Amino acid sequence: ARHLGISDRVEGTGAVDDDAWWAWMDRADLAVQLREQSSGEISAAVLDAMSAGVPVVTNLPSAADYPPGTVALLPGGPGAPPDPGEVAGEVDRLLSDPASRHGLSEAGRRYAASHQMSDLARAEGDALRRLPDSVAKAFGGRDVSRLRLPEDLGGRGIDPQTQFDLIEEISSYDGSAGWSYAISSAS
Repeated sequence: ARHLGISDRVEGTGAVDDDAWWAWMDRADLAVQLREQSSGEISAAVLDAMSAGVPVVTNLPSAADYPPGTVALLPGGPGAPPDPGEVAGEVDRLLSDPASRHGLSEAGRRYAASHQMSDLARAEGDALRRLPDSVAKAFGGRDVSRLRLPEDLGGRGIDPQTQFDLIEEISSYDGSAGWSYAISSAS
């Protein structure tokens, strides 16, 4: 930003909590997501920006699979650092063209509405016909089987209503995950 003379218009925040993240999404004219390396993963940050109606400029290889017009996809590929001139040119083009920004915003919002992480995790579980490894690891890492265990025995000591609410919330995202949580938390 300093090299391009726009440091007064760019702010790096580092990690932020959810409230701050969505406050930034509300303020943003444009989101830029760049990667020097990628394993083909999708980006929750890109999907969040798209769902908030914030146009996205990215070099993320998986974005090449998005429908045309949903993101501004920069050239390059895995392992190729983004060219600063191309990034600046695309940012400048979009900031000076409200119609293009609006088109990306609307197309991105429509696409993101059906491609949130919960939808993708559900599809992964359906394809695998089991709980995805990422969900199983999250349950294990949070030691959900010990939530009802009294605190003096190393658990969290939650009450039955809170446990039921957790089962209901998890199940609203994915029934299989909710069932798995219910079984693991009752044993």
